[in-house]
Amino acid sequence: MKKSIIILSGIFLLAISVIASLLAENTTTENDLIFSHKKHIEEAGAECETCHAGATTSTKGTDDLLPKEETCLGCHDKKEMGCKACHKSGENPILMPKIDNYSAKFNHAKHISDGAKCNDCHYGIEKKEMTGLRHLPDMNKCMTCHETPETKKGCYQCHSKEDNLIPIDHNELWKANHGNFKETAGKRCASCHTENYCMECHKGENLFNKSHPPEFIMTHSMSYEMKESNCISCHNGYESCVDCHTKLNHIKPVNHLTSWIRNHGMEAKTNYESCVVCHTDNDPTCKRCH
Repeated sequence: MKKSIIILSGIFLLAISVIASLLAENTTTENDLIFSHKKHIEEAGAECETCHAGATTSTKGTDDLLPKEETCLGCHDKKEMGCKACHKSGENPILMPKIDNYSAKFNHAKHISDGAKCNDCHYGIEKKEMTGLRHLPDMNKCMTCHETPETKKGCYQCHSKEDNLIPIDHNELWKANHGNFKETAGKRCASCHTENYCMECHKGENLFNKSHPPEFIMTHSMSYEMKESNCISCHNGYESCVDCHTKLNHIKPVNHLTSWIRNHGMEAKTNYESCVVCHTDNDPTCKRCH
């Protein structure tokens, strides 16, 4: 019963996390403005800096880079079009609120001078036909170019120390079930955490949990065959196996009996995949005879 509750809690937590992620990438928030990036870019041939001229010199994420009315009137005739052409509220337009919840340290000018293009970060903006408050890149997009810092101190290169860096879903329930999330959506974890961060907690006695129960040392070879990708998220693949089985505990598989040398050829013909779990093509053990 307890195990079922934990699994259900993990599924619920994953669902909440996915929803939160989607909200963070929301690009169609309802507002008063009627505007199509796609039409301006594809039909009018407008460049990003035509409307967002301030972006090329902006050094703070708190800068207001939304175009003003006079920017629009540089191409459009207000008397000819009327307010309803751009505002749902017509003659009493509601100003689009300034984005004020982004990292204050974000430097547009630096990214542009380093060769970044607008749609490298604002991916897909050129196809958007509605306006929204969040045409902003999330952490996953940032980490396609930047490396995850080794310590929390490195986070403050982009974030202010006043910022709450802990995601909203990282509550007590998260602590108990984050392993399930790591197996299904590990890329999001890697936006903030390196493997070293995981190893600070998952070493020694703390390894023996749901992933590594007490009997795991006897059954881990089967787990490796079925879920190799899960193993290498913490272990360095084949090298980790060799180090353990030659330096720490010299345990051979249960079928490697005295008669194994005489019969292993038949086993290799019928179950070769089991052999290569430990032995590669250049394994010196095999080369002694072959």
